[in-house]
Amino acid sequence: MKLGKDITLWGLEIGLLSMTKGEAALFVLTPEYAYGQRGCPPSIPPNTTVLFKVEVLDFIDSEECDTFFELTCALSILGRSSSSKAEQSQINASKLLLFLNLSLTYLKLERADRALKYGELALEMDQGNAKALFRCGQACLYMREYSKSRDFLARAQCIQPFNRDINNELKKLARYYKEYMKMEKEMCCQMFDPLNSYG
Repeated sequence: MKLGKDITLWGLEIGLLSMTKGEAALFVLTPEYAYGQRGCPPSIPPNTTVLFKVEVLDFIDSEECDTFFELTCALSILGRSSSSKAEQSQINASKLLLFLNLSLTYLKLERADRALKYGELALEMDQGNAKALFRCGQACLYMREYSKSRDFLARAQCIQPFNRDINNELKKLARYYKEYMKMEKEMCCQMFDPLNSYG
């Protein structure tokens, strides 16, 4: 639900604005902050005080949400076929940009699986698109799929060897992979160390 648009109870909106991610709360709303003099027949009689139990599971920035919904609407429009090659070429170029923007939006929303999906759709349209390869690499890194991330990022680096963002992401990948391997090693040592002590 979008604050200021989908929530019609003033008291509930005020309460939600005071909450943080993961917080649960009980709100007792008097009629002037809830359903007012009319109520909401047949469930809620006129002039009723109501109790809401609310938990904020997650939220996103309103601007990012608006951008996301605009992009998905545009995608359905661009799904139409064209009668001329020039028009189809223009539609494909717009689709490519749209897939790249959706991939970025999902990365910002921390939905790496969806970001990867749209990055791969962009790559189906242009296999050598460095930005699509970069987005796929970022998504895989977020999902801790280090090998896939390295593959996407290395391919992006071959296309744009001096791109600072790509090179920084490769450094980040190397750092995360090193930490991951260290943690794996420690875990193995802890698992097998008790066996050695009984030797």
